[in-house]
Amino acid sequence: MTRWILVWVLLFGGLVACDQGLPKVYRVDRLRVLGIQAEPPEVAPGDTVTLSALVVDFEERAISFAWSACVLPERGSGPFGGGAETGASGGVGYGIDDGGSCLEIKTVDPGLVIDLGNQEQALLTIPGDLLSDWSNIATAYGLPPDKPLPAEARQGLTDIAGVNMIITLEVRAGDDVLVALKRVNVSTAGEKNANPIDAVFHMTTVDDTQDAPVKAETPADGSCLTTEHGGLLSVVPGKHLITALNVPTDLVEYPVLSIGTTVDLVDILTTQETVYYSVFSTVGKFSKRVFKSGGTRRVRWSVKEDDVGDARLWVVTRDGRGGTTWCEQSILIEAPTP
Repeated sequence: MTRWILVWVLLFGGLVACDQGLPKVYRVDRLRVLGIQAEPPEVAPGDTVTLSALVVDFEERAISFAWSACVLPERGSGPFGGGAETGASGGVGYGIDDGGSCLEIKTVDPGLVIDLGNQEQALLTIPGDLLSDWSNIATAYGLPPDKPLPAEARQGLTDIAGVNMIITLEVRAGDDVLVALKRVNVSTAGEKNANPIDAVFHMTTVDDTQDAPVKAETPADGSCLTTEHGGLLSVVPGKHLITALNVPTDLVEYPVLSIGTTVDLVDILTTQETVYYSVFSTVGKFSKRVFKSGGTRRVRWSVKEDDVGDARLWVVTRDGRGGTTWCEQSILIEAPTP
């Protein structure tokens, strides 16, 4: 209970008290885990997943990695850990509804955790019987292990919702330690989700009257910004607009489960995929920490004269159902002309 109270204070304390002394989620000024990617993000039993993370240390110290996976699966629903709150989204740690990290579970029963190594990337092979063994599904959904569901109902669970395997990443730099979580969805669905591609962004000053382009080539070096149509790679202090390009126009629709307090209260719903963009930088201030593919698809970035010099910008793109990708950009903030 104490941990959840602490998390609540850290995440929501600013709603009831002055937050001037709290660090901004989008400001990278210490060790941060900005995102974790599973490739692919949705898999079948027996598949192998490659795990990687966007870890940034402001002091550029050596970083150590420790990956692990929880053996006991978690209930899926279709869009799991969605939007801005997936895993390490924002680098702010757990969400209120997270059941804890694999490291915490390991202290109770080491046999419930798989060690995935200490490299920058990790490989996880999903147990082949994860969805065929009823006890795994019963554990994830809180169902009686001695009363399997009828075949049709069970197929609906594994096709539409599946189960989530929880991945834990512990990173260390000097005396600083962070723990981040990632969900990997395991299902029997024929068509599975993939990580977002072609994410690229356009930056201009706020007083630029020219509309941002809709599409542009994605930089091959993993950088964020395009210079097409007058896009900027260096700026002067002031307010600037960052606009998402290559936003999908054919919205993907997919079924999800709405699960009540009992297995009898289950509805199948259809929802549309939304792309979420989380922004981070070493300087400046964003008008919001997450913006979406709908609406204006842009965010305002304000930099001051004190920010003059080299800066770094990151954008983490998520599709709201486990897919994640990111980019990084070096930006020169130039002193204004006298």
